Amino acid sequence: MTRPALPRIVTVLGLLAVCLGAATTEDSCSIRDFLKGDGSNNDQSFVTQLALINVDDQETDTFDFGERITMQLTVRNTSDNTVDADFLTARTSDFVVIDPNSNAVLWKWSTSQPAFAATPTTLTFQPGETKTFTETWTQISDNGAAVNPGTYEARGVLVYDDFDLSPLESNNLGSSPTQFTISRP
Repeated sequence: MTRPALPRIVTVLGLLAVCLGAATTEDSCSIRDFLKGDGSNNDQSFVTQLALINVDDQETDTFDFGERITMQLTVRNTSDNTVDADFLTARTSDFVVIDPNSNAVLWKWSTSQPAFAATPTTLTFQPGETKTFTETWTQISDNGAAVNPGTYEARGVLVYDDFDLSPLESNNLGSSPTQFTISRP
């Protein structure tokens, strides 16, 4: 049996009000403070955006087959308060490429990385601060094969709870999927 939603909403709003009342720059709020036990880490203080950049350092949505694609995630704290983003490991951001026809993840940046240190990590965002995270994809899927020309979607995220299980879950810590095309040679 699930708990009624109203008490949970009231609790979250109360935590939000306390956190937003942080009066000094030494005071801060953690994303997890807002949503303890929720598992979503879906903090409304952040706006995220993904830009896809070609080898000429131009933002575009069309790439040549085999061309390196730079993914640039910007995360902005839109609140007037310092906000901490807490992570269970040293992995703070990640990027995925998705087949929009099946929602299958073809590539996830962290898959090919060495194991991340199991050290809890915190990123602190000052009021209005923007941080940028950048990685490059060579159009090779996680199974080691080059992807075919076609239309795909990319997404960049600050790693939220359950990201690895649901990388497409709507969350303010992740950009909206950005559609792009790989053209035939």
